[in-house]
Amino acid sequence: MMRKAMISFANKLAPAYLTVLMLYQFFLYFMIGNIFHSLFLPMIDHTHFSIVWVTTIILIPFFAKECKKAWNEKRKAEQIFLVSCGVFVSIASLKRLGSVESVWGLLTAITVFMFLLLAPKLLKKRHYAVLFWFVSILAGVHAVSQICFVLGQTQQFCGFNVNMPHGRLMRVPHLPLLALLDGYTGGWFTNPNCLASYIMAIPAISIFLSQPAFTRSKAARWLALSICALTSISLLLTFSRAAILSAMLGMILPAVYALRKRKVPVFASVSFLVVLVSGLFFAQMRFTTLGDPLSLSGRIDIWKSVSESLKHLPFFGYGTFRGANTGETPHNVFLANLLFYGVPGFVSLLAMLGSGIFMIGRQVKREPGYGVLALFGFVLAYICAYSQIEYVLTCPHSFSNSVVLLVFGFLIYLSTKKQENKQAARDNETETEILSQADSHKLQSPVRP
Repeated sequence: MMRKAMISFANKLAPAYLTVLMLYQFFLYFMIGNIFHSLFLPMIDHTHFSIVWVTTIILIPFFAKECKKAWNEKRKAEQIFLVSCGVFVSIASLKRLGSVESVWGLLTAITVFMFLLLAPKLLKKRHYAVLFWFVSILAGVHAVSQICFVLGQTQQFCGFNVNMPHGRLMRVPHLPLLALLDGYTGGWFTNPNCLASYIMAIPAISIFLSQPAFTRSKAARWLALSICALTSISLLLTFSRAAILSAMLGMILPAVYALRKRKVPVFASVSFLVVLVSGLFFAQMRFTTLGDPLSLSGRIDIWKSVSESLKHLPFFGYGTFRGANTGETPHNVFLANLLFYGVPGFVSLLAMLGSGIFMIGRQVKREPGYGVLALFGFVLAYICAYSQIEYVLTCPHSFSNSVVLLVFGFLIYLSTKKQENKQAARDNETETEILSQADSHKLQSPVRP
């Protein structure tokens, strides 16, 4: 009896412990780069991260128990996803083992392990709700402060300079108020692109939180919509082209769903929305200092340098942050993965993304909804658009990449749980049918004296 009680307590404690670890990671990564960075600098140490996160090894028995269901029920897509994630984690953690650079690979491996393997198997909706609200409230508080900085033209806050011009905006004579925004495009952060990557997922997450099926409280749903509006304004103030365009593209899926419910043909709605998003993007970008919103800001030179490095690529790659001649990151998720982890890492990434998107797409097709479509649209836009010109996913030790993996893992959780429920329903129907056949056989059998 005591043993059963301990097992039951451990099963409840495991997801709570994992949730705390993920919250801790989000909190520390949010601190990196903002005005409070120096206050928390002693906490932000990669070795410290590794020691803390390695304790996730105690969750492996709980994870293995849940994984058995995928194998017993022969869910092929989920099996491919689990194996490819496992291969990626192994390659990232073992590459350059023993060197200082191996810490980066270890952080990458543990992050993927936590968010894409452990979390979908151990966490429930209530745990994901805590994580979603945490990152949304962080972004909402920052958006409010950024707007206050702009309106008050505040130069100093808590002894830190919050006005850090980056030449993001033009001095447009017929729009003199536009100059008031310059210097605040990064908010608390030193780089507006950094801020944009931090908050670009929040509109999709807050739309999901505003759905009655996930959030029962009406006040909480209105709070989620308020955060959506505030972070959208904050995102536009960054003038970060890749983040703004990807966030807009991600909203096409729920918009198409809404128009389809009103009997608008899919082709017509998609065409209209693509033109609308393009128009809004170019209208907003025309106020930046860039002459061409589609310019790649030196990335072509970086990609050429990476291509030169790939000519002598070892089978298992150069390791994290190794191999590029320019010293810059590859700014492309597939090039970075191939450069760092070689052919096995590249193939595992493709298998991980392909099987995951297949599982999520199958579930979304069966049970579409505004919130889930917003999250799925964001993940697709992040992978297909943002990840092609920025440095993401392959080395996910930052707040923004962890948020993406959180959303991706949650969608995987929804798809696997629905599959398990479906399989359980089939098993119950089969058992009921067998019992009814047995009862029928008994009734038809002749009674012997």
